This record gives sequence, C-alpha cells and structure tokens, in this order.
Amino acid sequence: MTKIPPKDDWTKLEGRVSAADIRGLGSKGAIEKLSLTKMPTLTAKVAQGLSSLQSVDELWLWCDVTRTAMRHVIAVPGLRILDILKLVKPGRLEPFSAASNLEVFRGNHYLSEEDLLQVVACRSLRELGAQGAGLSPRAIKAILDLPKLESLDLEGSAFTDAMAEELSASTSLRSLDVGATRITRTGLSSLCKMRQLRSLNAISSLKRVWLDGVKLDPQHRASLEARYESVRIT
Repeated sequence: MTKIPPKDDWTKLEGRVSAADIRGLGSKGAIEKLSLTKMPTLTAKVAQGLSSLQSVDELWLWCDVTRTAMRHVIAVPGLRILDILKLVKPGRLEPFSAASNLEVFRGNHYLSEEDLLQVVACRSLRELGAQGAGLSPRAIKAILDLPKLESLDLEGSAFTDAMAEELSASTSLRSLDVGATRITRTGLSSLCKMRQLRSLNAISSLKRVWLDGVKLDPQHRASLEARYESVRIT
C-alpha cells in the first residue's frame, strides 16, 4: 500500500530534530497525530525525547529509524498506529510485547524475518503492513497466532503456496495482500477457503478468477469484474 503524506491536521517536526525538540511537544498534552519527516536518521539518543510526551495516538516516522531507537518509539504512551519508512542498523529490534495499545503497524520493505518476529509479539495488532518482509514458516506461524489480526499486507515478499495453505487456517483475516509474490493458482485456491475474507490482492498478472463457495456482496463482485478479464463465482 502506497504511503500518503500526512495532511495539515498533524503535529509535525521536520529537518534536524533533537530530543529537546520532541520534549518541547510535551506542553501540547495528548497528541492525536505526530509526524517526524525530512530528517536524518532517528537515533536512540533523539528518540529518548518521546518519553516526555503524554500520549500519541498515531505516529508517522517518514525517515530512517535505527532498531535501537525503536524501543523508545514503541514505548510511547497510547500509541495505536505506527507507520515507519525504513528500519536501519545498528541494534536488534526488541519485542513489541509492551506495546499493548498498538493496533496498526506498517513497516513495509525493510523488515527482516527476525524483525517481523519481534513485531508480532504485539498481541493487539489488527493490521500489519510488511511488504517485502523476510518470511519463513516460523514467521507465518507467528502471524497466525495473532488473535485480532484482520488486515495483512505481504506484497513483494517470498510468500509461497505452502504459506498460503498455512495462512488459510486464519479465521480473523478479512483483508490480505500477497501481490507480486510466488503464489500461484494453487495458493490462491487455498486462500479462497477463508470464508471471512473480504479483500484479496493476490496475483498482478492474473486474468481469470473462479471462486467456489465464496459469498461476495455486489460491491466486491463489481470490484473483481473491473480488475480481471473473467470472474466466475459459484
């Protein structure tokens, strides 16, 4: 999913931001939306300033963020939505288990398998964006263990038919994006077993779709017919 720059209703810090600059936002009280953009790497030293904030609902980090800085990021009180541009060294990502309010995490293109395993330690996640992430059977199992996950974006990853078969056991996922992956019609057939699924982006080159036993409302059917050359639903 393409990232959209924050609009004017955001509290913004841009350029060379220091920990003191971030601490200066503490006087604002609870912040609904905060973005750090057009800046050099967010290091642990700078990210320490986040601890002074009363609370932030949505945090947009449109910059490089070190893995050691992330321990301060996920500790922000009240954090519900976190969107980061790029994770970089040094350090190892710590488990997100303490981020008890976090519902949405998007860290597309730069998550290693180990990063992904640390992220899914957050049991409250409802949406996970991990395009291009390092995948393995172990990572898929960890994703499946998330009790509230409803939306998953693995576009451009090493997602396979075998992983599709595993993921089809999910009873909570309603939106799934596995476009530009290794999935074939075999994997797509597995995903179509997911009766609760309402949105599926699977194969960019796919021209014909046959969904057997999947109930779609008129809006979703129209969307499929607009995308594919032939749509058959039985």
